[in-house]
Amino acid sequence: MLTPIIAGLIAGLVVYLLSTFVKDQPEQIGTLHYVTYGPALKILSAAFFPISAFITYAALQASPDQVVLAAIIASLVWLGTLYVAYDFFFVRLSYDDEFIYHWTPIKRSRKIPWSAVKGVQYASFKQVFNLKTERYGTISVSPYADGCRALVEYAANLLGVDVPVSDTESGHDSDIDPDADPDL
Repeated sequence: MLTPIIAGLIAGLVVYLLSTFVKDQPEQIGTLHYVTYGPALKILSAAFFPISAFITYAALQASPDQVVLAAIIASLVWLGTLYVAYDFFFVRLSYDDEFIYHWTPIKRSRKIPWSAVKGVQYASFKQVFNLKTERYGTISVSPYADGCRALVEYAANLLGVDVPVSDTESGHDSDIDPDADPDL
């Protein structure tokens, strides 16, 4: 009966410990600032694969009346595992004084001028910071990425707006868009 509570407390402790390893400042090589995930998060991401395999094994052992639910749960766990690994290992984000350099296996390389950035906000549902751009889409940056805070502060300073904060920092949703209607 206490197992879910204990599991939740352990998960909360793991997230807290991982967040203490996040660096506010990005790694800088030359003029480029690299926003990356640290080794602790990459190890956690790699650990999701055997956990997902175990959950799949458990789903295969489900009774016939539970097999559909077990398959759905195992599939969702695998989707989450693959998404986290994709983001942690394959997405690249860096910036300098003139451009944001964003690379993903799907969108490939994008070189976005800072003049195209039109807003910066924290999206509480996805728990990411978003840089809204003109003609380049949205760039999402996790607060768990090393250097995220510096990137968000730099973007906010360029736009002349307050730095958005996450829900945990402020207690409410932060949505700063200089072109938004102030009456909304």
